[in-house]
Amino acid sequence: MGAGPAGLETALTIALARPDVDVVVHDRADRLGGQLCTATASGTRPGWSRLLRYYERQLARAGVQLRLGSEVSDALGMPTVWAAGAVEEQAPAGRVTSTRFLTDRSLRPSRPVVVDDGFGWWPALSSVELAFDRGAEVVTLVTAAPSLGAAIPADARAQLLRRLRGRALDVLPLTEVVGSTPTGVTVRSNGSPGAREVHGDAVVQVGLRTALPAPDHADWAVGDCISPRRVAHAVAEGRELGRRLARTPD
Repeated sequence: MGAGPAGLETALTIALARPDVDVVVHDRADRLGGQLCTATASGTRPGWSRLLRYYERQLARAGVQLRLGSEVSDALGMPTVWAAGAVEEQAPAGRVTSTRFLTDRSLRPSRPVVVDDGFGWWPALSSVELAFDRGAEVVTLVTAAPSLGAAIPADARAQLLRRLRGRALDVLPLTEVVGSTPTGVTVRSNGSPGAREVHGDAVVQVGLRTALPAPDHADWAVGDCISPRRVAHAVAEGRELGRRLARTPD
């Protein structure tokens, strides 16, 4: 259950090792990929698109059945691996989640404020880049992290800075949002006793992701449904579980 990276890797590993076993992948979404779909939305990280195409080809060759738009109850009665992932928490009133911003092409603010979750990871950075690609004049990034892209690898940060060169990006590090206003948010910098307003015509909120825990009828769980993690970790865990299940007697 779940067509994100953990579920896809688990399914593919089992199917390749045990061609005698029928493997079916269910997902309530209408396309496979899970968080990979969101990661590809900015258009600046083509490696994720290539990974999705890889899974599409290999799953078809291995004979894995894909049942998209399928609810959980459709898989009852079968040995089940739960890989339903995690969901981004709902944004406060007057803001949009980063997931919606990345996937909804109709959102084209000219002066957005992007509020990071403090991890300095790709959801906020992709939102910044996509805002510029959609014609934004100025983007303000509010982050509790010490710098722009604090958690991404050094080589990726260098590429990011090259892509952002010449863009009107205002980064507010070590800063947290303490309230909302009709035209933006109220922020306070680390160690500063006072708050100030940051204005924009849209506020994009990167929310914490909450795991979708496995139900009682699931036999195994893997990936973000245990705890949100990076794609590489989800893939590695999916492969390890797939290998273990492929060795399990029928």
